[in-house]
Amino acid sequence: MKLTALIVGTIIILSCASQKSSYSSLSQGRAIWEDQQTSDSVHQDDVVGTWSMSVKTPRGNRTHELTISLEGDQYNGKTNKDNFLITRKGDQLSWTGTVDSPMGSMQAKYLMIVKGAEMTGTIQASGRTLNVQGRKK
Repeated sequence: MKLTALIVGTIIILSCASQKSSYSSLSQGRAIWEDQQTSDSVHQDDVVGTWSMSVKTPRGNRTHELTISLEGDQYNGKTNKDNFLITRKGDQLSWTGTVDSPMGSMQAKYLMIVKGAEMTGTIQASGRTLNVQGRKK
């Protein structure tokens, strides 16, 4: 009886150790893949170019052009209003720019996700969050 319990206990311990090892390898593989994916994305110039942007506001859609350039490892944005730096993390872009509203010009924070020739996200300005879409020209 004691021998059976010892054998069963040993099997359980070895099984747990084996699963932990597999999980550790899986986690490390995923981390390596995620690092590679982020690294590969950051060095691609797939977001560089001119984008037609549309913001859905309570007073209807507002459109503007956004030009993104890459100088070294820094992304820059330009609209007819201003120039700004863009932060890129994988397929996410963020920046702060000037927008016009019935209350005048104000600073707005964009948070966008790029998928191919389209980007979608939000703009936050004056306590409001509005939906934004962009299509590469």
